[in-house]
Amino acid sequence: MKLKSSVCKFCKKIAKKLYLKGAKCHSPKCPVEVNFTKKLKKGIYTPESRESDRKISRFGLEMGEKRKLLLHYDLTNTTLFRIFVLSDRNTGLTSENIFRNLEMLLESVLVRSGLCLAFGEACQLISHGFVKVNGKRVDIRTFITNKDDIITFDRKLRMQGSPARWLEVTEDREGNVDKIQVMSFPLRMDYPITVDFQRVVDFYQRRY
Repeated sequence: MKLKSSVCKFCKKIAKKLYLKGAKCHSPKCPVEVNFTKKLKKGIYTPESRESDRKISRFGLEMGEKRKLLLHYDLTNTTLFRIFVLSDRNTGLTSENIFRNLEMLLESVLVRSGLCLAFGEACQLISHGFVKVNGKRVDIRTFITNKDDIITFDRKLRMQGSPARWLEVTEDREGNVDKIQVMSFPLRMDYPITVDFQRVVDFYQRRY
């Protein structure tokens, strides 16, 4: 999903972080935190009533959850629908398959590993041809990795954050990232945002 204007307004609208601005989202300057603190001091709402209590239709709730995924992963509607179709064909719960396939995207792995702080940064590395998967260059940001895949790089890169528990990052003597290995499938407990994947499934199943 191409973001043409300030992306911070999307997070402020739902009063939740979607982590669209990289390092800024992890700092006290994040507009969501600033806006929340100001309103909390004025007594407008408390942490328990942070979300709006207005009535939203079923369609509106489903669209809201789908929009979260489009924004967070910076995807188009076509790409997300393709991931739904793939997830629906796999065995198991479709909602869990969507979560797994989204997190196993190559750009998602780079972000969850702590190498990149934003999906735009990961997309730039991939599109410029600096990333290899199992020794083969991959320049498709929506490439889906598998368990035990090894990701290497054609340039020196340093870690910017902590890796998720399902990824193993190896560094060389100089502190540069040598490789990233997918040790297992992603865990919900490591997921940074709150999304009801079942509503996304319901949205597509009732329309396609």
